[in-house]
Amino acid sequence: MNQLFKSRFYYFTLLFVLFSIKPSFSQMKFQINGKIDNSVFRQAGYTIENGDLITLDFINLERIDSAIVSNEQFQFTGQVDIPSVAMVNFKGGGFLLLIDESEYQVVVAVSEQGNGRYAYDDIRIETQSPFFNLWKNIGMRKGNLNAQRLEVQDLLKGEITDAERNSYEDELQQIEDNLAALYYDASKEHPDTYEMTYLLPGAPDLSYSRYIDYYNKLSADIKNSFYGVNLYKRLLLTKPN
Repeated sequence: MNQLFKSRFYYFTLLFVLFSIKPSFSQMKFQINGKIDNSVFRQAGYTIENGDLITLDFINLERIDSAIVSNEQFQFTGQVDIPSVAMVNFKGGGFLLLIDESEYQVVVAVSEQGNGRYAYDDIRIETQSPFFNLWKNIGMRKGNLNAQRLEVQDLLKGEITDAERNSYEDELQQIEDNLAALYYDASKEHPDTYEMTYLLPGAPDLSYSRYIDYYNKLSADIKNSFYGVNLYKRLLLTKPN
């Protein structure tokens, strides 16, 4: 085998090896663009100022990213292997953020609480993130249904006729059915996903019998993830003896 043939042989062998190796995951790039709004209230030592530290504390990972406020803005850029959950923590507060391959526009604003009290509880987030918006949409629907349930329960406590009681009880049952269907239907629409596996422990109808089939059909990677382990623990708590 002459030297030229050897070189070409090794070159094509290397190309074959490189193109035959497929990564087990793809990195998800994310970017968080944050803005601090102190227009309602500002006081040194209490409000977030330039030079202050903002941290991105991941819940499903042993990882903390950090950013420094500059010109009343902060930014995080990075990569995650799987859809991830993190707390954005800052002086006087924080908020939950669900992260995938997306960009996030965030405003952290001071609002007045009354009696001379202020807090950073006006958090505005704009994103096309599928993970964040799935969580947000389910959460909003769950909140609306819970509010309807409380309203009907209050009506049932009042002085009402038998006909009204029957009507309210039927309405309450329909609300309960809608709450139970909310997460169950979503689990059918998003099977074998990190996102739904994270969200399911919040289901009002969570039980071993109802969701063990969802868990059993998860891939090994998701079962062994932070989300999969947590879901299984929660399911076991509802398993009949």
